[in-house]
Amino acid sequence: MERGHRTLTITRKGGKVATIPQAPRTARAIDLAIAERSEGPVFLASGGRRLDRHGAARIVRRVARRAGIGKPMGPHTLRHAFITAALDAGRAAARRPGSRISRRPQDHYAL
Repeated sequence: MERGHRTLTITRKGGKVATIPQAPRTARAIDLAIAERSEGPVFLASGGRRLDRHGAARIVRRVARRAGIGKPMGPHTLRHAFITAALDAGRAAARRPGSRISRRPQDHYAL
């Protein structure tokens, strides 16, 4: 707990460790995903192994197909949708501290 919020410590790309606050709904979903475990990965593949990015992409594609979504989907598509929805709702907190989000495509691809 940090400032009244449950937190989750994650390891980002490059091994950088970060502690992030969890919304109550997120905390409940993680509780369901980890069951009684107190350490290790949140998402497990078959056989108890850590779910890798390829497994996550397969899950997203399968769920999208079942939902009747015809366009190609992947985890990054969900990330973009989340950020767009948060920006539309006026929530700057959707971005990671220190990152910059712009709705202009030319800013996304600027050098």
